[in-house]
Amino acid sequence: MSLPDNSGGVLPLAVARNLGDKVFEKRKAGALEVEIAVRDLYSNEHFKVIKDVISCLRSDFLESPVPNQRKGGLLGIAAVAVGLGEGCVKFLDDLVRPVLVCFLDSDHRIRYHACETLYNIAKVARIELIPRFNDIFEGLFRLSADPNDEVRKGMLLLDRLMKDIVEECSNFDMHQFISGVSARLTASSPNSRQFLIGWIQALNEIPGIDMVVFIPDLLDALFRRLAEPSKEIRQMTFVCLSDMLEEIKENKSRVDFLTMISTVITHCESSDHFIRLTAIHWLSDFVILAHHLLLSYSARMIDVILPSMAQPDEEIHKASEECNENLLMLIRDTNEDFDLAGIIAVIIKYLQSKTRTQFACFKWINMLVKKSPQEMSKHLESLFPALLRTLSDESEEVVTADLEVISRLSVDQKQFEHCLNEVVRLFSSDPELLNKRGVLIIRKLCVYLGADRIYTSLASILKDNNNLEFNALMIKHLNLILLTAAELKPLRNKVQQSRFETESRDFFLALYPSWCHNSIATLSLCLLAQVYDLASELVTALSEFQMDMETLLQIDKLIQLIESPIFMALRMHLLDHEHHPHLIKTLYGILMLMPQSSAFNILKNRLSCVPQTPLPQSASSLIARHQSRVSPAGKDVPVLKNDALLKIFLSVQRKYEVTERSTVL
Repeated sequence: MSLPDNSGGVLPLAVARNLGDKVFEKRKAGALEVEIAVRDLYSNEHFKVIKDVISCLRSDFLESPVPNQRKGGLLGIAAVAVGLGEGCVKFLDDLVRPVLVCFLDSDHRIRYHACETLYNIAKVARIELIPRFNDIFEGLFRLSADPNDEVRKGMLLLDRLMKDIVEECSNFDMHQFISGVSARLTASSPNSRQFLIGWIQALNEIPGIDMVVFIPDLLDALFRRLAEPSKEIRQMTFVCLSDMLEEIKENKSRVDFLTMISTVITHCESSDHFIRLTAIHWLSDFVILAHHLLLSYSARMIDVILPSMAQPDEEIHKASEECNENLLMLIRDTNEDFDLAGIIAVIIKYLQSKTRTQFACFKWINMLVKKSPQEMSKHLESLFPALLRTLSDESEEVVTADLEVISRLSVDQKQFEHCLNEVVRLFSSDPELLNKRGVLIIRKLCVYLGADRIYTSLASILKDNNNLEFNALMIKHLNLILLTAAELKPLRNKVQQSRFETESRDFFLALYPSWCHNSIATLSLCLLAQVYDLASELVTALSEFQMDMETLLQIDKLIQLIESPIFMALRMHLLDHEHHPHLIKTLYGILMLMPQSSAFNILKNRLSCVPQTPLPQSASSLIARHQSRVSPAGKDVPVLKNDALLKIFLSVQRKYEVTERSTVL
């Protein structure tokens, strides 16, 4: 076959007939003759004849409309490559191009045989095929979506060989390849997407290829593949991403974190569980690995992690908690500038979110206050209203934590006054909140900021407040807390010393004008302070005003409190009615104000226990009474001016009387 036969064709007639036969064995025999002849031609350097043979196979066979002719042509091309051996390098373009065209053939058998042919060429050519790699890869990519299973099997066989060849190559153009893969990862066929992910995995496992450089180009597309309907593709993608993350951890000094961080942040908000969970793990590791490099992204990172902490999925919740802790440590430990204003804006955004997220917000505020108190003070104008709104939360735990944060921000006197004014304004605008959460809020503020300070300031604010209805309600709550809250026992003890200690007397006088907004609260305060003479005058004054049901209910509550341990000293004073006649008169006055009811009977029974004749006084009682007008410092305690105090009470109560009349009219 070194020379054309008498027919004038490049191939002998018998060989050409065999190559086009419908029987595979005959086509195979014809191809074997081609292989032997080409080997002989190459050894004799008849390169032009070899080109003619290849050209004949392309034009007479591969371009034939007859399928068997095309099959024979593919066998012939493979035979030429095998016959040439290493010499096929000189003819690779002529060999490969027509085979790639057959990848597009409408006959699936031709496409399958084309895979076999290119496989045989690749086995001989090896790395010499690399310059044609992009064209070959394009053909493989198309065949990966082939509807015929046999074609895809043939493609996979060739695909594995091409991966081996790339591994052998030392100058493979990764930049061009990765660009093509990234663009194709959105292919409509799941088989094609799986094919591409398989290549990324293969390249990532090749020691000589530095995939770290190319991760930014692939990251977004790979994250999206985690939402694949196919479990197999999702798992492949996850393994691929996990391997990449390990590469990043091992080569963090060469990683371009800033190029990737926006992609990771975006996918932390994905509606797909698997994407979101994986992205949060990546973000958490990035915060640890990149440290201060990510400070400019701190607000954005917190913005995606805080809502994730409220996710019902436990995996996402735990991953978000871990990431949030890493972010907290990043900001806490840095000495560099960070976006404090942005972080505060994010915290405000989520303060009315779900409970887990709210607690994370409180944790952030506490850390920031501790780290940068001066800088934080500049943001209180925007932060404080959001914290106050959170006091309306349904969760008592959230309200308690919120109050702790508010208290941390209110240590400064100016901010403390602002805090209480805002709390009063909040209660005034939302009486339902006062009734529902008022006791908890005031008690916690007393614990965190000091009961004496809280009560004195609130009394000062309410004294000048013109909202009479609100004042009465607020004082009702404040008084009940004062009388019953365990944590306010020291404050009650202080009030009880109002006749004996100057400081206690001043505290009583600070509360009194505001307490006058609620007549029964004023009476309770006087009884607690053991100012029985003033209490007696108040009861008399009360008889001049119309008493509504709310007032009667408060008297009922007061009678119950008189029977409690809080007023034990008062009840003991009933035994010494000679020296406490105003107490007896006060209690009888209350009895006369009350309609007959269970509370009426309770007080009546108590008064029936008062002895009619004076009882002997103990020495300690006599000494105590002698010293009662002297302060601990040895100075006389100024006497309370009952007339002035009564005028204050009457003045305030008449305002209510006028208001009620105008309402009726």
